[in-house]
Amino acid sequence: MTENKSDAMCSTVCAPNEYFTKKLSTGKYLVTTRHRQYAFLDAKEYDLLYREQFQENKELFEKLEKTGIIFTEKNIKKIVGSFEKQYIFLFFPKSFRINLSNECNLMCSYCLSNATPTQHETMSDELVDATIKFMLSAPGKKFYMEFQGGEPLVKFNEIKKFVAKIKLAAEVGKKEIEKIVIVTNMTLMTEEIAEYLLENNIGLCSSLDGPEELHDIHRKFGGGGGTYKTVTKWLSYFRERGKTINTLPTITAHSIKFGARKIIDEYLKQGCIRIPIRAVIPVGRAKQNDNHTYSAEEFIAFWKDAVEYLVEITLNGNPVFDPNTQAMLRNIMDGPVSYMCMRKPCGGAISHMSISCDGTIMPCDLSKTLPEMAIGNVRESHIDVALRTINMNARTSDFQPLCNTCAFGPYCGNCYTRTRAVFSDETPRTPRDFECKVNKAMFTYLFEKMQDAKYVKVFRIWINGR
Repeated sequence: MTENKSDAMCSTVCAPNEYFTKKLSTGKYLVTTRHRQYAFLDAKEYDLLYREQFQENKELFEKLEKTGIIFTEKNIKKIVGSFEKQYIFLFFPKSFRINLSNECNLMCSYCLSNATPTQHETMSDELVDATIKFMLSAPGKKFYMEFQGGEPLVKFNEIKKFVAKIKLAAEVGKKEIEKIVIVTNMTLMTEEIAEYLLENNIGLCSSLDGPEELHDIHRKFGGGGGTYKTVTKWLSYFRERGKTINTLPTITAHSIKFGARKIIDEYLKQGCIRIPIRAVIPVGRAKQNDNHTYSAEEFIAFWKDAVEYLVEITLNGNPVFDPNTQAMLRNIMDGPVSYMCMRKPCGGAISHMSISCDGTIMPCDLSKTLPEMAIGNVRESHIDVALRTINMNARTSDFQPLCNTCAFGPYCGNCYTRTRAVFSDETPRTPRDFECKVNKAMFTYLFEKMQDAKYVKVFRIWINGR
């Protein structure tokens, strides 16, 4: 620590914190810290920081003290508070993805589960009981659960039985189910099912890839034929009943050719305010489909066009946003790390787990087709045992030395599952990795735009969106 002799610009003592730098196209230097604070410095200011002569400039000193780029007696508690907020997700309620079956009535071209109409294996009653026991072994008083698949509504009766059992078990065990959600393609929905979901306050998540012409390229019935008309019929039904459904597009090469603005327009037509812009993940069927791939540069251009359009729409009085961009902005603006795939350590297993119909415990839903990533089975595993497996420890280790010194490292995270799927081992090839290129470009764009008052206004609206 360096004693400050000058006019108490440092309260008593001060010293530079560890910081990371990137020069932006605006000419400013972005300086970030591990506790997710940042400052934009001009060349002269950065030179003073680099040479540790920041006391010579009172305005610079105050900027560095406020952001924690230097330590002083005044800001230590604030820095500790930022770290607490950054890692609060470690104490969030556990989230469980339940796969009662891999059977599905569709043959979507990018299905991460490789689900088909001919996969009839169903979770047995014995495994249902073991799964519920495993879920209730999670620490904390609350948990979240989501039915996935396959198509969960293929096993709607089993869902009802599971929900009845888990509600009773949670009551006996003095646990609270924070939310139950079903991820469904909507094509097996009926009014009977819809009424059950509404009566039991069960959430829904579905897929809509854009206008009919695009959606039906990707999402077809097992016997052929597109699903757009059926999906939008039920989106309209629930919207009229006042129920919000989170819909997700998957961006393939077809989507990029189609254009971001047409996809966003379709979402607006369906009454959606959340429009996720998410790249196709090379897992499951998508890994076998070369027609879906594109370069990082192509996706970045698509995403930027989407964000510019969303900014334009928001400024015109209709606040719509991409929740993935929202999560990045919350990371930047010192909010909770809401996006599991950008958490450090990775959210897999720590924040959520996926349980297959044979009882296998996977660290996340993306890993379902990668059996080597299994961390146990509900028949014999307690949650504490699953969290101590070699696969779990490997998944949460920091294998990315380049991330450790990247200016965006405090805000970013590497998807271990994607690394396994693409490279067949745990070590990311960070300089040429698709995810790294995309995340760097996104964070660069967002930080550059945060020097523009128009974008800051919109970004603040977005981070408060739901």
